[in-house]
Amino acid sequence: MAGVRNTDICDKDLWQRYELYHSVHRVGKYCSRSGDWVRQRLNKAGYKLNNIKFSDEEDEQLIDWFNTDFISPQWCAIQLGRTAKAVLDRAGKLGILEHPDKRSKKDLAKIAARQAELSLKKRVTNTAGTLPLSQEYPDRTVTQSTGKWQSGWYKIGEHQFYFRSKWEANYAHYLEWRCLRGEILKWEYEVDLFVFHEVQSGNRVYKPDFKVWTSETEFYYDEVKGWNDPGSKTRLRRMAKYYPEVTVNLIDGPVYHEIKNKLGHVIPGWLHNE
Repeated sequence: MAGVRNTDICDKDLWQRYELYHSVHRVGKYCSRSGDWVRQRLNKAGYKLNNIKFSDEEDEQLIDWFNTDFISPQWCAIQLGRTAKAVLDRAGKLGILEHPDKRSKKDLAKIAARQAELSLKKRVTNTAGTLPLSQEYPDRTVTQSTGKWQSGWYKIGEHQFYFRSKWEANYAHYLEWRCLRGEILKWEYEVDLFVFHEVQSGNRVYKPDFKVWTSETEFYYDEVKGWNDPGSKTRLRRMAKYYPEVTVNLIDGPVYHEIKNKLGHVIPGWLHNE
């Protein structure tokens, strides 16, 4: 294998070689450098090597992608800043490698177990930092103070949506009401994913709650957060840093209650017992 001068190879070329060899040492031999040098350079460029553990957010996103449609592992790898091999290996461990219609009972059990674990981790912690609900209720979520938030399927207009809380369901009713009044063109729920390629650990992906279209070409995002936990704050900060051109509005407690108090009684379908 012929080597090249290290000054003649860019980060993208290094990554392509790593995708081919799956070894920083073999890539280092190719460019006449050490494996540690290759590792540090790829890490600095925002790429994730195959030995870096998948985060909860990445697992959830992979399950979502492979459940929605059988998406190319190469496409998933590009979105997550990983190699296709890493995505395929992780998809196999999650039980999502097969098409949804062809999954075995063992694969379905893997998916259900991982989803239950992710659901448990998502619950908002109480003031002592412990989880107030046991794992036997994997679909429930709670707020820090009231304990009344509940995920589930809700009918908005003529369509069914799975929301993580009644606040999200009510905000969807509010957006639907605005559509009927002609104030906005349309809205969508969790349709876009933003990847923080510059970040090497922690919260590297973010999917806003609502995409609100004001015209055929203009839109913004609304994020509903009754309690803005540390992870959510980190994602919002990174959105502002790495995607400054994207508008994300935080619909927190004061904003939500203002909508509820002023308009809750006139919005069709509004849930008053949240």
